[in-house]
Amino acid sequence: MLLAIGQGVARVCLVAAALCVVLLPGLASAMTSEPASVYVKVDYMQLTDSTPREYFALELGEWRPIHEQRIRQGVTTAWYFYEMMPGARKDADQPYDYITISVFDSYDEVIGEGGTEAIFAVYPGVDLGEMYARADEARSFVRSDLWKLTAVTSPDTDAKPVGPYLLFRFYDSAGGDGCAEAERAIHEARIAAGEMKGAATLRLVNAEDEERPYGFASVTYFDSLLDLLAPVDAERLLAAYPEMAAADVEALLERTAEAHAPYKEQVWRLIDAIEGPVEDLE
Repeated sequence: MLLAIGQGVARVCLVAAALCVVLLPGLASAMTSEPASVYVKVDYMQLTDSTPREYFALELGEWRPIHEQRIRQGVTTAWYFYEMMPGARKDADQPYDYITISVFDSYDEVIGEGGTEAIFAVYPGVDLGEMYARADEARSFVRSDLWKLTAVTSPDTDAKPVGPYLLFRFYDSAGGDGCAEAERAIHEARIAAGEMKGAATLRLVNAEDEERPYGFASVTYFDSLLDLLAPVDAERLLAAYPEMAAADVEALLERTAEAHAPYKEQVWRLIDAIEGPVEDLE
């Protein structure tokens, strides 16, 4: 299974990178929009001495009501809890197994997210020191990335860049957040065929003193792992590019991914999600 995941991800990345080599005019982007101001905060966690069951009890038991409260207060619009699928590449110096995603409608909300108001609203009089200590015993906080959403390809204009399965690709330069028109045409073809929920591009906006070997990312999200791993074959490419000859499409499939290979790519599986509006959480 691990080999299959690796091969499937590599195949998808191979085709996307090969498409970046060519410029195809007149590609439609009917499903693609550019959000005015949406920020995505990604926190990466690694288990310490706890088991996954113990960590889930903490994250989904003690901390989940706090995330709900932050949505009620209008600080965040959604919260997601993911695990990294086996076989994905980890950072050599900063491994992690679990990821949480918080979505904000403005940068000001990101700045105010770290307050304790929501904690005390849910747990009046709680000892913060003891609460944070329990969290530290269960998992190690590796780091946090703040991304600005730059484009979303989805039939839902209010879609967030999330789904049951994510293929998250990190890039070291702006070329990774696009091959824009070529990749979007493929994404729209797969969305129309019911094979993909959507896709998004993001730009890293961490503080200047937080250096990363990547600065951009692309996210494709799916309802099933099988859809994520499905190869983008000649038939799918021909559907996206009817003006191209079959021989040219086959040639694209044979190209290497050297044009702009991602720094790394990972598959994340959704464990839990909280989304607004507020009345749905009351």
